[in-house]
This record gives sequence, C-alpha cells and structure tokens, in this order.
Amino acid sequence: MAPFARRLALLAAIAGVVATVHVARRAAGAVRTVPAGVWRADRDDDGAADGRLAGRVVDGVSGRPIAGARILVVRPFVGDGWDPEPEPTEAELVAEIRSDDDGRFAVGVVPAHPHRVTVEQRGYAPWRLAGVRAGRALAVALERPAALRGTVTIDGRPGRDVEVRGLVRGLGEVFATRSDARGTWAVDGLPPGPLRIELATRGAESPPWAELQLHAGDLLRHDVALHAGAVTVGTVTDAATGAPLAGAEVSDDARFRRAALADALGHYRLQGFPAPGAGVLHVRAPGHATATRYVGELAARDGPQRVDFALRRGGVASGRVVDAVGVGVPDAWVAAVGARRDAPGVRGAHRVATRTRPDGSFELDGLQGELGYELLVRKPGFGVRVVPFPQPAEADTVLRLPDVALRAGGEIRGVVHDECGAPLSGVGVSLHGADRERDALARRGVGMAGSPYVDTRQAITDERGVFRFADVAVGRYRVAAAADGAEAVSALVEPTSDGELCEAELEVFVGLAIRGRLMAADGTPVELAAGDVSRSDGRPLRGPATVVARRGRFDVRGLEPGLHRIDWTTWRPAGPGVSIEVEAGARDVVVALPRTVELAGLLLAADGAPQPGAWVCARLPDGERLSAPTGVDGRFELAVPAELPIDLDVVVPTAVGGGEPDLVAAQLADPAAVRGLRGPRRALVLRLRE
Repeated sequence: MAPFARRLALLAAIAGVVATVHVARRAAGAVRTVPAGVWRADRDDDGAADGRLAGRVVDGVSGRPIAGARILVVRPFVGDGWDPEPEPTEAELVAEIRSDDDGRFAVGVVPAHPHRVTVEQRGYAPWRLAGVRAGRALAVALERPAALRGTVTIDGRPGRDVEVRGLVRGLGEVFATRSDARGTWAVDGLPPGPLRIELATRGAESPPWAELQLHAGDLLRHDVALHAGAVTVGTVTDAATGAPLAGAEVSDDARFRRAALADALGHYRLQGFPAPGAGVLHVRAPGHATATRYVGELAARDGPQRVDFALRRGGVASGRVVDAVGVGVPDAWVAAVGARRDAPGVRGAHRVATRTRPDGSFELDGLQGELGYELLVRKPGFGVRVVPFPQPAEADTVLRLPDVALRAGGEIRGVVHDECGAPLSGVGVSLHGADRERDALARRGVGMAGSPYVDTRQAITDERGVFRFADVAVGRYRVAAAADGAEAVSALVEPTSDGELCEAELEVFVGLAIRGRLMAADGTPVELAAGDVSRSDGRPLRGPATVVARRGRFDVRGLEPGLHRIDWTTWRPAGPGVSIEVEAGARDVVVALPRTVELAGLLLAADGAPQPGAWVCARLPDGERLSAPTGVDGRFELAVPAELPIDLDVVVPTAVGGGEPDLVAAQLADPAAVRGLRGPRRALVLRLRE
C-alpha cells in the first residue's frame, strides 16, 4: 500500500472509523447459528433460573457474607448501547431488596432486558454493574470507599461553580458536584477502579478529561488549572423577523452541557470557546431549528470575536404510536434523528426526542427542513421500529406522520468463544439492522440506509461470553463480535415472527500475540502511532491488519505462528515510521523510532479562512511522503527526519457529500517558501492559491 494511502488507513484505525482506502482481509474465525434447544450458556454454578437475577454479597477482604446489604435493581427505559440514547436517569426501579444472613439475594426480572444493579452497605463503597440480565449469578465483593479532593483555578484565581463529573465506562455518571467559592470540591464514598473526571464551566475553557485510578481506602487529590480563554459574543435572532431570541442557548458542546444564554436583546457571551480541539458552535431556541456553525480556533486578540446567529423556524412532526390492534401506546420513547455534516470531515446527528402522551400521540418541534429524518420508536416489551419520514419537515409546517404500530419484541442472544471453545468475556458485540418494513424501504433507497445513528446497538459479553439484545422486531440483522486484537466475525439473524428468540454462536480466532513498546529516539514513549501488520512470507494474514500503540505500548493479537512485519507510522505529530519483523508470540519487543524534528503551522484557504480537512504532505529526498491532516482550526503538525531537506505539498477535499470526500492536489500561493525546508519550523503559515 502506498505511504499516503496507508496513512489514511492507519488514521482510520486510530479514530475507529472505516477508511475507504483500506484493503479488505478475510474474516477470522467461524460463524454459525445455533438451532433451538441447544442453548446452555444461561446455566450457572449457583443455579439461578432464567427469569431471576441472583447473587451473594461478601466482604472484599475477609470473604465473610454481609447481611442486610441494600440491593437496587433498575431497568433503563431504553436499554444499553443505543445511539442516540436518552438521558441515563430515565430508568424504572424494578426492586429494592436486602441480602439475607448468608449475604444472598434473588429477584425476578424481565429475562431479555438489561438492568443496572447497585449494592450499598454502611462503611463500604457502593458496588455497581450495568447490563445485567436474568440467569446471572453475581459475586459482589464490597470494599472500603475511596475519596477525592480537588481545587480548580482559572488563570490563578479560585474557579467558582465549576461542574465536576465522575464517569465510569459502562455506568455513565456516578457523581456530579460543583466547586465552592474557594474553588475546592470533594466527593466521598467512591468505589475502587478507573474513573474519568470531566470539568465544565461557562467562565473558562473546558479541559480534556482526566483518567484516574482509585484504590480502596485512598484519599486522592486532583487539582486542575484552567484558562479563561477567548471570548465569543453575538446575538441570536429569528431569521424571518429579526426579533431577538431571549433564552437561546449557545454552546461548544453538542449536548449543551455548558451553554451561554441569550438575554432579552438576544445577546450572548461565551467565555472559553473554543475548548481544546473544538471548532463548532451549536445554537438552539424553542420553536426553531438547531443551528451548527464551524467557527475555528480563535487567536488571542484585544477584544472578543463576534459570531451572530439567525435561526430559522423549525419544522414540526406529529404522529401516534399504537399497538397491534390500534390502541395508543403511552410513554413510548420517540426520537427524530437526522444525519448532518457539522464541518468538512466532521459528522454528527441532529436529534429531537420526546415521550408519547397517554393516547399514544406525540409532537416533535425544531426540526431542520434540509435533513432527512428517521423516527426511532422504543418501548420496553415491544420491538424497536425505525420509520423514515415521507418528506422533509419544512419550517412553520406540521408534518403528519403515519401511525407507527408496535408489536411484541423478540430477543437475539448468543455466546462468543475462541477457537478452543473458551468463552470470551468483555467482548463488544454489535447488532446492526432494523425492522422488516424499514429494511424494505431502505432497499428502495428511502431513509438513511445503514445509518449507525438509528440501527446499531452495542452489548458486552459477560464472564460466560454471553450477549443478549432485547425488544427485537421482525427484520434482518447482523450480529458482529470484535474481540480485542482479533478480526471481527459476524452472523446474519432474521427473526420471522413477533416475540421470537434467535440464538447465535460466534467463534473468534484469538491466536498468538506480539506485545512491546514503541519509543522515540530520546527514549520517551510515543503517545500515538499505528502499524500496518502483514506476514513476512506473503501469505494471507489471519488477524488484525492494523495495530494502534498508545502511550508507548502496543499489543497485536490473533496471529498465526510465523514471522510478521509491522510498518509503524506515528501520529501526534505525524512523522516517519519504522518497520520491524518479529515472530508471533514475542513479548517485550522494543521499537525505537528515528530522530525527528517538529514542523507545525497553519493552512489557510484562498480567502484567508482556516482550511480544515486537508492534508499537508512532506516529500523526502528518497520520494517518501509523510502527511498529516489539518484540524477544524486549519492547524497541522508533522515530525520530519532531522537534517533532511523536505518539500511541502497540499491536498484538499473536493466534496462533502456522502462517504469519504475525494482529495485532489492544491496549489500554494507561495510554493517556493516550502521547498528544501530544514530544521524545526513551528510557525509556518501556508495559503492556497485562488
């Protein structure tokens, strides 16, 4: 693969997306559907019957049973792994019980639905687990709680009223607090384990999140120094009348977790935009279509930058959700989802969600007329429906949608194991597809065929390798498992009747691994790099085609015995790589990159605006090309070999439609200034020719 094409493919591996230039490899492992009647994965040592959730609570140090522990079992309204997801607080309390004298508990639950279990006892940290289904025996070991203390400063002064959130993967938010007048905050009673800390405030830049590791009984400090950052001001008005929109929200966060409010004159003031890596502003107001604008990074200046918004009136869609006999279904979750492009190379989704009224009716306001929406409808016990809008929801109009009929939902469940039959826990499993009616429309080109925003769900296998998806409608689905370091395998599942149970077994080839460290020339770990993996003897590769190194460590799995080649390409900043050959199964492999110098700069379009989504390419004397993309702010970074002269070229996207944009060579306004560069250059400003 050519170096430039390989860099595009490796960037995709880092970002977790599909690159159009990647060469497809044959799938590893076997896939087969299990006939009815042979399902055995739901049996467990404690004999918890299907339809019950059982467990035992013990002291994490002594192992002694804990009597009287409080167990809370809740069922999320929509369930696990759906994008877009409603607020995590939307859940139904299924049971609140206590453990018996032997620490045991059991409760009946809906078999297919995922539940969140919390166990609490005085003197211990709470124990939490999400995605728990019936037939599961939980071993709950309670430990001493940890505590967090911290201080927030903004340009050296106490950061008052800063929101501090703690999140755990798979559980979401586990605490939220705010700093006091001195900038201090404290949280007690935290369980041991990994914890992500996020901060947000209207008065400063939002920093990148921090990953912490808590241990039983620890008191950990986490102090953060923020900068006030640039200021953006402007007005928000109605596009048709010019009237100010009081109460409109302006945010650099698509979920509006931190937002500036427009006053009675429509004026807003947003401090700290852009946050690191951000370049998009989102604006919303009741009755109007949400607007998104690419702004780019703001340079230091004497005064604030002004960005005004004129919001168009939004469209309205109304309809009714009914059951199989036409009776209205109350309290169903209804979301209109439309795919959009926020900026070149930046995709997102516009979502408006609500619940149905007692008669099953609903109304969705603020829709963007230029987007093609699909209606996502969910209610526990019913099969999920996805219905394309018959036409756009134009401004100041009410689009009446046909009734959406819900029928009894079925279940898709299965097990993931390796080539030796051992179950694989913690494996991500995706369910991709939709109900039969929507699938038929998609085949005729109606709706967002294959959009991950409406027809992809995620699950994680438990310790027995088991996964389950509830509320599955009659339709056509593909179940895929992506074990860490192994190539994904999948199976086609097609429920043909309401409430049907379908079972699948996915066998993943795990194979051998190569583990090691990737170091810079000075001995420091490389923050981010990717490698193109191949067999040295030229035979087809059975295993991952790419491997990502993070913070200097890499682990490529799923390899057959034999010599393998890894072609490393660095990222952050992009730079020259190195190739190694190593036997599958090798451990503690140390890879040293060549000595480099950093080259950084800014790419401007012909009109002087930052140019995002382009590629800046450094051409070396031997003809090799190193390339890096420009961010939403037009900035780029490259690491080039020390002492070698380089020439710079640029390629830019030619289209922003569906799929990946085409890239074509562009002309620089001053090409002579980027020929034969040597040494570090951190202030390059490149401009495209008209």
